Amino acid sequence: MSKYIYYGANQYAAEHFERFSKKYEPLCFCDRSASGDAMFCGLPVFPPSAMFDRYPDAPVLITRNIRVIVETQFYLIEELGVPKDRIVNFEPYIEVATCEPLETRLMVGVNHAGVCCSDFGKNRTPDVYFPDKSSPNEKVEAITALRKRIKTALANGEPCECAGCVALCTRRVSVEPKPLCLVEFDFQHSCNVKCIYCDVWDNKTKELDVPALRAILAGMEQAGLIDDATALHFTRGEIATFTQRAELLFAARDFPCVIFSNCTIYDDTVAKHLELGKTTINCSIDAGTRNTRDLREN
Repeated sequence: MSKYIYYGANQYAAEHFERFSKKYEPLCFCDRSASGDAMFCGLPVFPPSAMFDRYPDAPVLITRNIRVIVETQFYLIEELGVPKDRIVNFEPYIEVATCEPLETRLMVGVNHAGVCCSDFGKNRTPDVYFPDKSSPNEKVEAITALRKRIKTALANGEPCECAGCVALCTRRVSVEPKPLCLVEFDFQHSCNVKCIYCDVWDNKTKELDVPALRAILAGMEQAGLIDDATALHFTRGEIATFTQRAELLFAARDFPCVIFSNCTIYDDTVAKHLELGKTTINCSIDAGTRNTRDLREN
């Protein structure tokens, strides 16, 4: 019975160690950041230089996040000379013109979605607008169709919003699409300060359809767009003044979240959610303008 070198001693490996070890009996870990007599999950960790000299024929299981498996196996094969057939979870890949946001991110608003937040001064941001009364499933289908259309056009060299964008480069991507790393929800809520870079501070309070948001998340998960490692960002609005903050955070409880806030208001609901350990808060404030320094109502 073969024992396997686990390549990648990291949080992802620790979280999935039990599942890995049931199918692939571990020999040790290998990680390029390893040094000294390091141990991880009860196993020794070796740097690549020592690992592949010591066990030249042992099969390798990549234990890094599935989103970076292609780049990891490329490093193992091209840089370390590991034969492809020694990598037990090798994934076929293609080289295509694409960009990091298109492969890993999505922006979702109340009535639209887009694959990036910048047009780099030349290209139109690829996005889709949802017709009024669109169901959550219809929104997920529209998002999936948008990403498929753009990626197909780029692969075939056909005209699309991204053609000629300075962010495009040839990247290695898995033949089997991976879940997104990040979904940014733009809930367009008003704020108690007026940062110069923000254009939503004077928005009137809007009621968010939280059940619809839950349905969109479920639909995206079922479609393979996201999984429980996909980070959710809540931006463009102050959550501490949002009346539905408890419902919003509860809907996202199964995902790692980042809350963007000016942190001028303490909110017990947000604080308790942070205590769960899957959410962080990003203090985002511009203190360089008079309206931001003076937090009183004008």
